[in-house]
Amino acid sequence: MIGFHLEGFIVSILALLPNLLFVVFPPKNLPKGNIDKPLVLFQLLEKLGQGGIMAIPLLFGLSFSGVTGKIALAGMIVTLGFYYYCWFRYFKSGNEFRLLFTPAFGIPIPMAFSPILYFTFTALAMRSWTMAAAVLSLAIGHLVVSKTTATYINNNS
Repeated sequence: MIGFHLEGFIVSILALLPNLLFVVFPPKNLPKGNIDKPLVLFQLLEKLGQGGIMAIPLLFGLSFSGVTGKIALAGMIVTLGFYYYCWFRYFKSGNEFRLLFTPAFGIPIPMAFSPILYFTFTALAMRSWTMAAAVLSLAIGHLVVSKTTATYINNNS
């Protein structure tokens, strides 16, 4: 049923918390020059996906019941923990911009992959194709945008 769902709000806020700290503690050592921008289509897909992954759990809720719910919850915990680890690494370094795009444990652009996986598990907990579509939109846009930035950093460091 459409309405305000506290568990959906919590799921979204947990993913946003480090980003709020990012605003208070901005990155240092930004690359010189302008970072190349990917096609507007990818930027649009990223923004549409971001809106969807925040609004859909809030409006429709989710459930951790049954085997599917338990698998989804475990996946969410692991991927959110990894995401927080990457943010901790960033803040511990003194907010080095490059660490937002540096591989961790062999995973390229982990700060792009981990929230996508987190929200993929959220879609599973919701048993929602609409949420899965929002995650797909986010994935296509966010990965291209992040990869573009990572490539720029690697070529201009």
